[in-house]
Amino acid sequence: MNSMLARIGGSYIVYVPATATSNVVPRVSLPGLSLPQLFFPSLYHSMRNSDMPRVFSVRSLAMCLFLFQAYQPAWADEQPLTYDRISVSASASAQVENDTLVAVLYAQRDGSSATKLASEVNRNIRWAVERLKQTTDINLKTLDYRTSPVYRDGKLSGWRVRQSIRLESTDSAKLSTLIGELQEKLAVQSITHSVSPASRQAAENRLIAEAIRAFNARASLVAKELDRAEYRLVRMEVNTRDRPIQPPPMRAAAVSMQSAAPPVLEPGTQEVRVTVVGTIELQL
Repeated sequence: MNSMLARIGGSYIVYVPATATSNVVPRVSLPGLSLPQLFFPSLYHSMRNSDMPRVFSVRSLAMCLFLFQAYQPAWADEQPLTYDRISVSASASAQVENDTLVAVLYAQRDGSSATKLASEVNRNIRWAVERLKQTTDINLKTLDYRTSPVYRDGKLSGWRVRQSIRLESTDSAKLSTLIGELQEKLAVQSITHSVSPASRQAAENRLIAEAIRAFNARASLVAKELDRAEYRLVRMEVNTRDRPIQPPPMRAAAVSMQSAAPPVLEPGTQEVRVTVVGTIELQL
């Protein structure tokens, strides 16, 4: 006889085959428990309206018990009690020299013919791109291209066509000279300084070590002041995602169609900070 779960009235009976040492077939009764109705309501109602035999194998019972165990509420698992846990934080910072210069220049024309204006803007941008391709160590990227209507007294009076380019270099002197040359046909929108990714990562690596040492010193001080011999680290987070503070961009208005003197630029420095936040558990 195979093991199975059978329904008799309002109860379920589990039949287990007789063992080699006994001819008695044991059975376990589960009165009043409607497992199919609890876990498989659609299957339960379809079976009630059909002539399908209402017999479930032990495998089906095991599946029901597995699902029941899996959907136990979270509070059913007891969490271990913890004591004497304290949050500690420490940080380290340094001034890092801005080693990257970023400039945005643009060509813009206003007038009545959008086609003619676009041709002039395209010609000036092409001239600038060809000039920049002759120079190394300059990262060039063309930006947005816009054709916008211009209104006066609520009526269309003309068009404005504009395109920008972005220049980036760690050679500030070279880029500064190029900016002066490009102002023959382009205008300067903004000039900013920043820390290059390589320099920032190197600085952060140094500061991480300093911040962790400061964290350990502070944690040891807390344990000592509370008359504890030592502490155990429970959790730690190292945050290096502080938003960099950049100086406001230098802006310039459109210039006449001639080369301009290179702008005077002082890169300065900016602060790089690393913060360590953690939880310690004091030991007796």
